[in-house]
Order: sequence, then structure tokens, then C-alpha cells
Amino acid sequence: MLENKLVIGVVSWLGGIIAAVLVQQILNRRNVLIYFVNHLKVGTSADDKTFGSVQITWNGEQVPNLYLSTLELRNESSRDLQNVCVKAYSGDTLLLSEFPQLVGTTQFVKYNPEYEKKISVIAGEKPTQQQRDIYGQGREYMIPVLNRGQIIRFQYLNISKSERQPSIWLDIVHPGVVLKFRNPQNQIFGVPQPKAALTGVLLGLLLATLLYAYCPYIWIIAFGSLFFGFIAQVPGAFVIRAFRRVRGWITG
Repeated sequence: MLENKLVIGVVSWLGGIIAAVLVQQILNRRNVLIYFVNHLKVGTSADDKTFGSVQITWNGEQVPNLYLSTLELRNESSRDLQNVCVKAYSGDTLLLSEFPQLVGTTQFVKYNPEYEKKISVIAGEKPTQQQRDIYGQGREYMIPVLNRGQIIRFQYLNISKSERQPSIWLDIVHPGVVLKFRNPQNQIFGVPQPKAALTGVLLGLLLATLLYAYCPYIWIIAFGSLFFGFIAQVPGAFVIRAFRRVRGWITG
């Protein structure tokens, strides 16, 4: 009896240490922001001597193409961030009009004061060529508050300077923040399908192991594993969502 109590005590002690380490790792984890980019071609200038021509013009001059590019920035960290400076830039694309928005709110996304000063034009005057270049090559914004899970969507009408589609990037310099680019992914219940699928596979292996250990009927093991394989993404997505919620409770 004494030995059993000692084993239980040691296991509980080790479990407490492991739980404390995991909680500390979650609390100290660097803030991760991710962003996706999607380009939609609106039109292309073309000359056809037989059936006529299509022209896209900007300020009265013909341009070869017109794109609508959408960038979504998501705070996937467990913390709310303040005063985040976000820069959108490109080297082979001319940025025209824009529509930035903090998704789910009525708040406007404003320029960084320093950037706004650079492109400020006195009423009645025209922007200088330097200001046109600054405006066409990039934008800088100041986000007062970016809560966990929140999304900022930037949309730009733009002209690609080459025959390829535009390339527009985001950059953030903020203490403790890491910015990562990801290709757009299909989602299931708000979770990227690859993550949900991987988690579902791990759950399936656990289920198959338990069935093999405790179920005496082979047909139940085979049918249960096959059925779970068809729906693996669904429980995988719910496990990830549950983990996010627990992480939110831990971090406040």
C-alpha cells in the first residue's frame, strides 16, 4: 500500500511539473501573425484588328492589366497586440486605390503618421513624383489594437509591371512578433484542412489502438477505423478548436 501511494505521489508530482512547463511554454510563446494573398485579374488591355480592342486606362494612359489583390492578416497568437505598424510593399506592382478594414468592426485602418506626412498634399496642389512613387510602391498603417484571432483585410487595385501576376507583401517590426506568409488554405469549422486532417489521423491511430486492445470483434475494429477515416477532419478540427479555447482560458 505504501509503495502504491509513493508511485501515485511521484506520478502526480511529475504530472504537475509537466503541466507547469506546458503552461509556461504557452504563455511565453512568441506572437505569431500570418497572412494570405489572393490575386484576381480584373482585365487586360488587348488590341484586335478584327473584333476591336479593349483598353484599361489609368489617369488617361493605357495600362496592360488591372488586378484586385486581397491580403488578410490574422493574429494567431494568444495575446492582444497594441500599436502594430504594418507595411504593405511591392517591387514589381503599382498600387492604386485601396480598401483596408478591420474585419468584424466599424473601425478604419489608418496610416502610420510618418507615412501620412510623406504623402500629404496641400489642397489645390498635385502630388510630387516622389509622393507618387511612395504611394505606388507601398503603404504603412498603424493598428492601435489587434486582438487575438482578429483579421485585417487589405484590398488593392493594382497594375502588374510584368506579365506575371502581382507580388505584394506585408512586413511587421514589433517586439515579440513573428510574421509568416502562408498560401491560402481551405478551412473546416475555421481550421485549415491540413491541420485538421493531421490531427484527425493521430486521433484515428489512438482510436484504432484502443479498439485493438479492448474490442474482441475484428469487424468492429475494421468498420470503426474505416468510418473514422472518412470523417477524420471533423474531430480533428474540433480538437484544435478545443485546444485554442483552453489556451485562451490559460492566457486570459
